[in-house]
Amino acid sequence: MNSLKVLWGLLLLLTLSTSCTGSDENLREMIPSDATGVISVNLPQLLEKAGMVKDRQISIPEQLATVIEGNSNSLFCRLMSDLPQSGIDLKTNVYSFFSQGIFRFVTLIALDNADVAKLLVQQRTGIKFKSVNGVEFLLYKNWSVVIDDDVLFIGMESHIADEGNLASAAHAIISKKNKSITDVDDIMKCIEQESDINAYFDVKGFAALLKSLPGFKNVADRFPVISIFTDSDIKAFSYQVNFEKEGATLLAQIKADKNSDFITLLNTTLAKPDNEFLKAMPTTMKYVFAMSVKGSQFARLDQIKKSVNLLSNLPGLDKLDIRGIINTIDGPLAIGLSPCYMYSDDASPNFADDWNIAIAVKSNNPEFVTKSVRDFAEQKGQTDWIKDGRHVYNYGGKPVYFGTEGNVVYALRLDHELTEPFLYEQGDVKERFANCRLGFYIQADAGASQGMLNFGFKNNTEGDGIFYTVNPQDNPVLTFLEILCSITPSQVPDESDYIEHYDF
Repeated sequence: MNSLKVLWGLLLLLTLSTSCTGSDENLREMIPSDATGVISVNLPQLLEKAGMVKDRQISIPEQLATVIEGNSNSLFCRLMSDLPQSGIDLKTNVYSFFSQGIFRFVTLIALDNADVAKLLVQQRTGIKFKSVNGVEFLLYKNWSVVIDDDVLFIGMESHIADEGNLASAAHAIISKKNKSITDVDDIMKCIEQESDINAYFDVKGFAALLKSLPGFKNVADRFPVISIFTDSDIKAFSYQVNFEKEGATLLAQIKADKNSDFITLLNTTLAKPDNEFLKAMPTTMKYVFAMSVKGSQFARLDQIKKSVNLLSNLPGLDKLDIRGIINTIDGPLAIGLSPCYMYSDDASPNFADDWNIAIAVKSNNPEFVTKSVRDFAEQKGQTDWIKDGRHVYNYGGKPVYFGTEGNVVYALRLDHELTEPFLYEQGDVKERFANCRLGFYIQADAGASQGMLNFGFKNNTEGDGIFYTVNPQDNPVLTFLEILCSITPSQVPDESDYIEHYDF
């Protein structure tokens, strides 16, 4: 389950990492054409929309400052608090890119006062810059920092390398020694959009990058369905985010040939969208993912067969007809998750103990699914107790609610009694899933603020969504920044893994 939190933390971090000035063009020319992903952020526009620019000076609003103060160990919080006196050129866009080279991830920032930036970095790291292979270089953990004239380079290394190689690799990027993205039409068409945030990912390259990460193989082995996307023939994925007073709009596009294996797969396995499953999805579920599938076709995929085998081999689940249940699905297969707050102190830190889980499927044979689950529970010695029309079982000391809602079959494993309403009552979420064969919904908290994101694909290649605040009076950009500042870092025990994990 850590992978989900990592993924969510990573996705949020990437989206904050373009006004086209000479500095913008200069930074773009530094990004190599073989970058596996490129992100551009219109920093001046975002700061303006956040209300953080007063008399041409940057100020941190009180509510954001409170969140920053409460998360002083967060790298992003430190960056935000340092922003007013950072020496960064706040009139220029910020660019980040992924690479399969010596640096896995790089951020390029224009400076208007290199001396101030240099002093601040040294104070924060406790390390002084030194001249290495012709550049001012500083190595902090697995991060390389270079200041060259009016450019700040921050790169996370992909593998252990000596300072000389790291400095030379950074200098090669800053010196524009390689062909740049300015020669790649697809990337430029994306990042030149007049949105607050633009991103472009080459899927094959990004998939190769993921596979090179320590620990990814373990995740892929546990969740084989991931390979449907990482091993597909999708060419690229792009998205744009634009903030307005009432919230943010998100647009995404998958670039794939009409006759590609990926499109053929979707046409074969996906069913019509349906939002009835939301009648069994509690509002306390912070993460909801739904994919409408034709179960009989879906079950034939190698990735699904592997997933079913993994589940069937878990202790006790060998007596549950998982394949038979999947074959009856004709519509959404939905999973909801939210952190447990009431588990015991001695509970082991794993998926089963730390998360509330809601599973809901639309079935063409709900009677078969119901009988399969009830027979399974009986074999496990569970008494069939019915409360408020739902079967109630016990798993690890937590109640499991099982039942049907029309053709929807659901199972809810919670750390509390089921009293909350369901997401079907939320109009925007209800509308989203009614029109999207694949979609997700996320709730994110930050101090007194709460943001909501719902997003979905209405067809095979184009998706859209909205991000908004629960309190209409909250500034959506500030809420977004507060959410990012609420992400607290925790290091992976394995020091060979250079990925920094984040927990909410």
